[in-house]
Amino acid sequence: MTIPILELGSICVELGSRNNELFARLGTWVISTADPELQRLFATACHRHAWHAELWEQRTPRIVGVDFESAANAQAAELVGDGDRRGWYRQQLVEIDELLTQLAGQCDPMLDPSTARTLQLVTADIADLQSRLAA
Repeated sequence: MTIPILELGSICVELGSRNNELFARLGTWVISTADPELQRLFATACHRHAWHAELWEQRTPRIVGVDFESAANAQAAELVGDGDRRGWYRQQLVEIDELLTQLAGQCDPMLDPSTARTLQLVTADIADLQSRLAA
């Protein structure tokens, strides 16, 4: 099974947008998070999400006349407490993991090795971040 090119483009843009939002939000939280372990996790995650956004941007198909747009928006109210931030970020990781799992189920590594490899790299990072957040 292969992913239709227009669907792949929309998914790539959505995942890129979500990761850019996480990069920006976690970056601001690094300086205002009280728990040192959580602060380090947010700093690490911030860099990973920036890289993931770049990966999805590079993976987005380029089709003349097609402009992929994302409806994704990981908006969060002003979360001040470390517990609220941890919970919100945990939910974002769950949602991204679900999207990645769905995409992996549609991706044929023989027909689309670039998407398969991107999925492999990003999924491993998300699993690591989820594990570190749970610790």
